[in-house]
Amino acid sequence: GKPMTQTVDYITSMLGCEREEIAFVGDRLATDIAIGFNHGIPSALVLSGVTSAEEYADSPIRASVVAEDLRQLGEYL
Repeated sequence: GKPMTQTVDYITSMLGCEREEIAFVGDRLATDIAIGFNHGIPSALVLSGVTSAEEYADSPIRASVVAEDLRQLGEYL
């Protein structure tokens, strides 16, 4: 499970790619974003789900990108 190193290894093995070729997108700071943060992989936090802007502001876990929702993330990309 996230944010375990084995999860990253499993994903890259299944996709046949390197860590530099993936990014994590999600609404859960402690799992979706932590896995990227802990392994040097880009991540995008979407604030339309579990994690609030206030929780993110108070957390040491940082995302590469923070978006209000998937639409805003799409505009960023």
